[in-house]
Amino acid sequence: MLLAESAYWSTWGTVGLASNHYSRAPLDPSNWIGPSVHYRHNAVAIAAYCDGHAKAASQKMNVSANDPSLADLSIDDSAYDLQ
Repeated sequence: MLLAESAYWSTWGTVGLASNHYSRAPLDPSNWIGPSVHYRHNAVAIAAYCDGHAKAASQKMNVSANDPSLADLSIDDSAYDLQ
């Protein structure tokens, strides 16, 4: 995955979903915000991949305890472009 719809759970200011301009891989050491892919379209997220295709992703991994519409695309970093 290169790009995906994303958000994060915020406890700063107003508690709840906040807009996000990046996604983090699940095992990224700088991922302090938790799952960030936002499954906002009837539990589906749109993701664009490095090979040029895009798809509607419906399988959720590492679902956020704060909001079930936040999750990762894979349990590990396998679905993310880390280069």
